Amino acid sequence: MRDEVADSLDMDQQIEAQLDMLWATSSHPFTGKLAGHIIGNYRVRSILGSGAFAIVYLADEIRGDRPVALKLPRPEVLIDAEHRRRFVSEAEILKRIDHPHVIKIFEVFADEPAPFIAMEWCHGPDLGRWLEMGSNKTRSDWRAVVELIANVTDAIAHVHQQGITHRDLKPANILLEPKIANDDDGEFSGGLNAYDAKVSDFGLAKSLDVSLSQTRSSLILGTPLYMAPEQFSFDGRSPDQTLPDSLAIDIYSIGAILFELLAGRPPVQGNHFFELVQKLRNSATPRLRSVLNSRSSGAADDNPNSIEPQSLKKLEKICATCLHKNPSGRYRSATDLAQDLRRCLDNQPLVGNQLGIIDSYKFWHLNQAWHVTAGRFAIVFSILMTSWLSVTVIGGVFHGIVTKENCVVMLGDALTLLLGSTIPMGFVGWLSLLGKRYAIVVGLILCLPSLFAAICGMAGKPLAFQDLYTSNNIFFCFEIHLFIFLGYATQQLLFLFAWFAGRK
Repeated sequence: MRDEVADSLDMDQQIEAQLDMLWATSSHPFTGKLAGHIIGNYRVRSILGSGAFAIVYLADEIRGDRPVALKLPRPEVLIDAEHRRRFVSEAEILKRIDHPHVIKIFEVFADEPAPFIAMEWCHGPDLGRWLEMGSNKTRSDWRAVVELIANVTDAIAHVHQQGITHRDLKPANILLEPKIANDDDGEFSGGLNAYDAKVSDFGLAKSLDVSLSQTRSSLILGTPLYMAPEQFSFDGRSPDQTLPDSLAIDIYSIGAILFELLAGRPPVQGNHFFELVQKLRNSATPRLRSVLNSRSSGAADDNPNSIEPQSLKKLEKICATCLHKNPSGRYRSATDLAQDLRRCLDNQPLVGNQLGIIDSYKFWHLNQAWHVTAGRFAIVFSILMTSWLSVTVIGGVFHGIVTKENCVVMLGDALTLLLGSTIPMGFVGWLSLLGKRYAIVVGLILCLPSLFAAICGMAGKPLAFQDLYTSNNIFFCFEIHLFIFLGYATQQLLFLFAWFAGRK
């Protein structure tokens, strides 16, 4: 027991020492204070960048005599055992991948207290930094853009075949390696045809055969610009319930990156995070052609490398398929997407993915906020019923359809209907809009007497306003109660949809 305690204290001291060194480095992520330090078989040269979970340094391999990118976990990651495990799991994932367009792993040091990953270093910028160089957005011919994304898609297809999904694809995670060696560490510029793409940062990667109980969410740490709509859920469901198809998530991200490279802007734009999420979930995805037309109309040189109409039509279809809000409507695999991208380059017909009517309806049905729809319908229908009752009583007396003596009876019937059905239904609708689940149950119960009364009226035996109906044509009674029946039957159906949707 004493030995275990001693080992624990010794481990804590090692972690604390490592934290002291890394805290000094990460107090300002780009100070590069580790320059000259030796970590394992590597001598740190300078800092390359900093992320939410790790800091990446440029280092020289002492015995191998080659530059590497050295990835060290941030101090707060070292404190938490689960975060350390996740850091190492990224390395284990990358070790399983061997593809020319995926960053290579040279060494994984997973021992406590300071794990690190030594991986391939790309001399060029990442795609996000390349996009920030404003002039670059218009420098690349569309063919170079499509070829680069096709290579990225090939890499993702290979990753998927290994049973892994990336789940955090964005320009910053696509590194650019100059095709011609360049020792200049300054700003890189020029078209994408000068670079090879390499996919990196598998910190959010998920094995298809192993469910990670804890996964870093880009909802908090990243941006929704390149994330699929199904990655956002605010109804309390777990990530595994809201992400049924991780392959489709990667397809969406590739489509969003392709759209931005071609159009000069992401497919979704907003002034703040929640506006972006709202548009991502509810707004129609803009057409590539309309965005390009709007940009070219503002300035003559916004799109100097114009795309031929036939190729633009194909690229628009590819983007629309990738960015389909229904995961089933996207490409079924990254391989299919890569093939269509190259068909576009070769001016061949696309295959795409046609979504059937039944699948479209299922997606629409499952993605409706039925409690909101039921609540709105209840309020509107209650207002209509109240207005109808008022007009019926006042109009019946004014036109002499009923006598003033029977008017007292009609007022009593109207008051009973208002207090017993119409007004409570409107109140239930308001509660349903607030998300109160018990309102759905109350609404289902309230609808039953009204449905029964409407059926009696259609059979010629109205339970209210008998003098009004019996003094008129029998079809008048039937038509009025048919309207009431259809209204309450629709309300009952919406409440049922809301009930079953809430149980999933």
